[in-house]
Amino acid sequence: MKKILLGLSLLMITISASAQRNKDKQDSAKVKVKHFYYGFSFSNVWTDLRGLGQPTYFKPSLGAHAIFEYMFTDYIGISAGIGYQQRGAGLRLQNNINYPNMNDSTYRMRLRQHSLDFPLALVLKTPKKWLPGFQFSLLLGAEPNWLFRGSTYMYYAIEDFNLTTLYTNRFRRFEAPLHAAIGVDIDAGPHAMLRVHAVTNQGFVGLYQRPGQTAYTGRTEMYGIRLTFMF
Repeated sequence: MKKILLGLSLLMITISASAQRNKDKQDSAKVKVKHFYYGFSFSNVWTDLRGLGQPTYFKPSLGAHAIFEYMFTDYIGISAGIGYQQRGAGLRLQNNINYPNMNDSTYRMRLRQHSLDFPLALVLKTPKKWLPGFQFSLLLGAEPNWLFRGSTYMYYAIEDFNLTTLYTNRFRRFEAPLHAAIGVDIDAGPHAMLRVHAVTNQGFVGLYQRPGQTAYTGRTEMYGIRLTFMF
């Protein structure tokens, strides 16, 4: 009888352990990686138009986007978005008079582009989290954009009025620069994520017709930080 009871006990323990393992698998399936994310991003970047044909320098630019992301697995997916992005460059003018309030004073004029962006990217992540709550992530793609306003901006002095001149017709209205970003994804609660990325755009076509010129010169160059919060 003792052998029978011992055998039944071992059988019940085995069945119970097996049932617990099945339950753990079901619970794990319920909390597996979320596939669809949506949210918003904020970009704080420095932009230039390289190869413009006159001396330029980087100027700060801002952007904000709505972002949608679908992960096929826990380490590969696609991302798309729509939003607003500034681009442009500072223009170094010849300073003949060496007086700060004159029109030819250097470091006071900039080209400013205002664009509607449609970022598209392949999303790659590390398969396993290297620290609890963190994953490396990489985005590679393009950032097609349509320019709706282009201008020059001349800063005179703090006490004076500054001059903005619209030159939208001198800019190429559409481009699709290469987009790349790398950084970390941070767990921010149940099914929420904060992404911190270093980001760059690299253009391949000229964007601006300088006065008296017919060819477009100046290609997009952008570097900075993009913060994305997704649910």
